[in-house]
Amino acid sequence: MVMDMYELTMSNGYLNQGFKDTWVVFDVFYRNNPDNGGFAIFAGLQQVVEYIENLHFSEEDVEYLRSKRLFTEEFLKYLLHFRFRGDIYAMKEGTVMYPNEPVMTVVAPLIDAQLIETTILLEINHQSLIATKTSRIVQAANGNPVSKILLTASGGPFFGKKFEEMRGMTREQALAHPNWSMGAKITIDSATMMNKGLELIEAMWLYDLPPEDIEIVVHRESIVHSAVEFADGAVIAQLGLPDMRLPIQLALTWPERVPCKVPRMSLAEVAKLTFFAPDYEAFPALNLAKQAAALKGDRGAVLNGANEAAVGLFLDGRIGFTEIAERVSHALDSIPYRKDITLDDVLAADRAARELVLG
Repeated sequence: MVMDMYELTMSNGYLNQGFKDTWVVFDVFYRNNPDNGGFAIFAGLQQVVEYIENLHFSEEDVEYLRSKRLFTEEFLKYLLHFRFRGDIYAMKEGTVMYPNEPVMTVVAPLIDAQLIETTILLEINHQSLIATKTSRIVQAANGNPVSKILLTASGGPFFGKKFEEMRGMTREQALAHPNWSMGAKITIDSATMMNKGLELIEAMWLYDLPPEDIEIVVHRESIVHSAVEFADGAVIAQLGLPDMRLPIQLALTWPERVPCKVPRMSLAEVAKLTFFAPDYEAFPALNLAKQAAALKGDRGAVLNGANEAAVGLFLDGRIGFTEIAERVSHALDSIPYRKDITLDDVLAADRAARELVLG
C-alpha cells in the first residue's frame, strides 16, 4: 500500500456521501515543461498498470488505518474487498508530450480513481528520469569499448553524515534534495543512495560489465554526469548543467545533436568540481546493491521490491529513515536465493520481498 492519507480520507468522504458507484473521468496532464523546455517524454505506463492490477488492502493494512482513528468501519470493510474496477487510456510509452494535453485518462468509480492518483503521478514523473544516466554513459563512451564506468552521485541531502546521525531524519529532511527536483520515491532513494546502487545494477546488465568495473563517485556539484575509462587508462566524462531537457532531447534525436534551449555551462562560473568516495558505512544501501549485483539471480528483484516497500513505509511515517536499508537487508537475508531464474521467479521474489517488508 503506497498512497497518501489524503487519498484515503477523501475516499472515506466519498463513501459517506453515497458516491461509491459514481463513475468519473479524470485526465492526467501537466501545465509546464520541466525547466521551461519545449516538450517532455511520456513514460511509466507499465509501472502504473502493474500497480493498479495488484492494488489491494491486506488485513494488516486495514488494521493500521483503523489505528489512526480517521476512517469509518464501513470504509475499512470496503477496502478489504477493494479491486480497481475502471479503465486506463494512455499515450504509448516514449511518446513526446506537451503541456495541457491529456497523457492518460482514468475512467472509474470516484473512489477507485482517487486511490490511484498519487501512484500515477509518482510513476510517470519517476520513469522519465530513468534513462538519464544511461544516456550520458553512451555519450561518454562514443561507441568505444570501455574497461570501467564511473557513476556520479550528488550524495543527497545527508552527505557527510554518519549512519547514527540519520536515525531521526524526517520525511521533509530526506526530500530536501540539494540539486534536483524529483518525485518522492526517487528523492528518498537519493537520500539513502539506493538510486546509485540500482543504477549500478542497471549499468551492469546494459553494458555487460562485472559490478567491480562500475565505480560510484560522489560529486556534489552534479556537473559531471558520468564517465568511462578506456583500455589505455584515458577517462572521458559527460558534463552539463543538471537539466533533464538535454538527455530527453538526445534520446529523440540520437545520433544527431540539435540546438536545445538550455542555459550554457561556464566552467569558470562552476569554478570547482569535487569528488569523494562514498561512505559505505553511513549509506549501507550501496553495499546491499553491490552484493545483489554480485550474486545476480533473483537478488535484484528482492532488493528493488524490498526497497520500494520500505520507502513507502517511510513516506507514510511508519518507519524511520535508517530502517529502509535495515528492512532491505532483512529481506535479502531471509528470502531464499535463486540463481537460475525465470520471469515467474523474478515476480515471486519481488512479491515475497514486499510482503516481508510490509508485514
